[in-house]
Amino acid sequence: MTKMKIAYINLLQTKVVGVNKKLEYLAKAIETNNLDIDVIVINNEIDQVINGVKYIKLPSKGFLDTFYRKFFRYKQFEKVVDFDKYDKIILRWSGLDLSVPNFVKKYGYKVISEHHANELVQFKENIHSMSTYVSYLLTKAMYSKFLKGVGGIIGVTPEITKSHLLKKNVPHTTISNGVNVNDISFTKYIPFDGSELKIAFIASSYSKWHGLDRFLEGLKNYAGDVLITLSIAGNFSKKDQDEIKLYEKQNIKIVFKGMCDEKQLDDILSNSNLAISTLAFFRVGIRYGCPLKSREYMARGIPFIYSYHDDDIDGQDNFSLKYPDDESAINIFEVIEFAKKVSENSMNISQNMREFSLKNLDWNKKILQSSDFVKEV
Repeated sequence: MTKMKIAYINLLQTKVVGVNKKLEYLAKAIETNNLDIDVIVINNEIDQVINGVKYIKLPSKGFLDTFYRKFFRYKQFEKVVDFDKYDKIILRWSGLDLSVPNFVKKYGYKVISEHHANELVQFKENIHSMSTYVSYLLTKAMYSKFLKGVGGIIGVTPEITKSHLLKKNVPHTTISNGVNVNDISFTKYIPFDGSELKIAFIASSYSKWHGLDRFLEGLKNYAGDVLITLSIAGNFSKKDQDEIKLYEKQNIKIVFKGMCDEKQLDDILSNSNLAISTLAFFRVGIRYGCPLKSREYMARGIPFIYSYHDDDIDGQDNFSLKYPDDESAINIFEVIEFAKKVSENSMNISQNMREFSLKNLDWNKKILQSSDFVKEV
């Protein structure tokens, strides 16, 4: 039987830390499982291979290339990727594109569209002028044409998958995000000593869907005796840092660590009692999620708090504390009680989290699910 050749293609005009990390996890799993899948990132900056990911730069020689890159991306993609050499193509929706009709006519039968959000809902929430409204209407038309023209749909949550089923009987599946567990440091966590709660928040940048403000509002309402030390790693502007620092008081300490490399993250998390995962996906129209952040905390063996529906993690109350996905402030007293609970048997909890991750969250399992689905479509 001839081996099927597959392309997994993303458009990332500039580097996005979380997405790049996911793609490198994916490329490593593909190599481990000896699959014939090219992981390709079409971008505006570089032409090179990094950790198994092929970065291909779009043409940018003049006004016409810039115009096509903005409104006719798939036409530009055809200039840098030989679509004909692939049997199947997994492709993430890349936004408004007027070349969609021709693209799906030529290649739709072999394209599996992958979705990590309800993109149209997110676009609609950001309409703020007549021009963005017109752009939304054009995007909606092309989006519908695209989804009705592809050969299959992959969503990372059941909610997202369902929202993209515009064509009757289109093959579809749900495959959540994964991580390469063995490539993530097993940092564990330190037991809570009863007097100081050390909690970490990690993000590449400050976004509304992280929901850090919900935790900060909880700190504002908190008047207990336990000292709360919040360590924040990521690219936060001076303005954001100044606003967040206003939440400091006698029993609240906030420390900014800046952008951190893996070794620095290891040090922060191994010296924390708990971590904070995503607390406000609902602000971007998402109730179900599967962020890498939670999966990395699981692999590291550090308990965490979160606020969204996650089919991989929900119910694992021994090492995660789930809050309602709404605008309510996080109850800090509940967080302290959770820290006490997970400190009673920290070594076993960390080991259980690691084993759970290997069994349920590892990319080696999820890439085989993706490959099997694509081959059946």
